[in-house]
Amino acid sequence: MGVSWTFQRPWEDYFTVVQWDQRGAGKTYAANDWETVKPTLKIERFVDDAEELVQYLRTKYHKRKIVLLGHSWGTVIATELAQRHPEWFSVYVGTGQVVDTRQSERLGYEETLKEARAANNAGAVKDLEALAPYPETSGPISFDKTMKERKWLVQYGGYTWRNTNDHYEDLMRLSPDYTDADVKGYEEGDEKSPRVVWDEFSEVNFWKQNHFRCPVVLFQGSHDLNVSHELVAQWYATLQAPSKKLVWFPNSSHMVMMEEPGRFFYSLMTDVRPLAVAAEQATPQ
Repeated sequence: MGVSWTFQRPWEDYFTVVQWDQRGAGKTYAANDWETVKPTLKIERFVDDAEELVQYLRTKYHKRKIVLLGHSWGTVIATELAQRHPEWFSVYVGTGQVVDTRQSERLGYEETLKEARAANNAGAVKDLEALAPYPETSGPISFDKTMKERKWLVQYGGYTWRNTNDHYEDLMRLSPDYTDADVKGYEEGDEKSPRVVWDEFSEVNFWKQNHFRCPVVLFQGSHDLNVSHELVAQWYATLQAPSKKLVWFPNSSHMVMMEEPGRFFYSLMTDVRPLAVAAEQATPQ
């Protein structure tokens, strides 16, 4: 929620936009006892939470169907949710779509190492080679190894294209929606929660979860290595849905809505809103 102010304002002229600080994150982290929440950080529980949120929104705004948008980790929750309750959604929009965590990590690591070698960056090559084998072929992927790999993946544009910093926390500190205490809660939650969910996240594999009963639109950065753009293209080719579209963002990696906000908004208007309007017009009165 804390960075949404940087790109979201134009959306609000055409959509009612709801941001959600999940359990263990942001405002929600600060509002709850960590030791009580920690054992509940399971993918199924996040999806259950999302179910409750969507039911609340559908009731509050008198909408039979709404738009579901997930980014990165959010696509794990959203993919499961869209397949549980396709009747709730006019369209599922996935950006930075997770497909297969282990394979994605392998491809990102290999490409980052390739870039480091091409740049004759001995320090990066040494650091990356020391992680091998990465990821592990079985069992949970090492979170600490992933963070070390990400240092260089970011450096070579796999997270934000031609940039090494999205200034995420700096932008959060300027947010009209976040107080200093909220930023502190974000920082603490960001330090703790990913480690708890990482083992389960490292086993996510959606190759067989490719049948949707609602429209699907994927927004994908062409240079994304944080979540492999190659796998997104391959998964998309197998998708079955009432309608589907893959929109490429040529100057983005993982943070598409922040890297190309104008193009992202344009695609929301041309590729997503018509589906939402059509669903609304088809809604029984």
